[in-house]
Amino acid sequence: MSLESKIELLTQAIDRLNKNLEAALQPVSAPVQQVVEVAPTTAPVEAVTTEEAVPTKTVNADDVQASCLSLSRRDPANKAKIKTLLSEFKASKIADLSEQDLVAFAQKLGQL
Repeated sequence: MSLESKIELLTQAIDRLNKNLEAALQPVSAPVQQVVEVAPTTAPVEAVTTEEAVPTKTVNADDVQASCLSLSRRDPANKAKIKTLLSEFKASKIADLSEQDLVAFAQKLGQL
């Protein structure tokens, strides 16, 4: 095998690697099954299947409370909106919210 053909094979492999790295660095919104094709060099190689995991975002009461404080400092009218939102969840304070309600509350809080 000549040096030129080896360089060509290496260049192709680098291009495939760059494409795979770009795809891996894209934000993931749902689990994705990706098939990566690899060109044969000396022996045939089968396609490799990988599954990317979706990062889960956790919400805790301290973060939500900090968001409420930030919103009320930015605009004092938000304080009444936050209290109304809390009453929709039948809670008088953030600590009264269940974990499921806390997630829903945080989503609605993001819309203020």
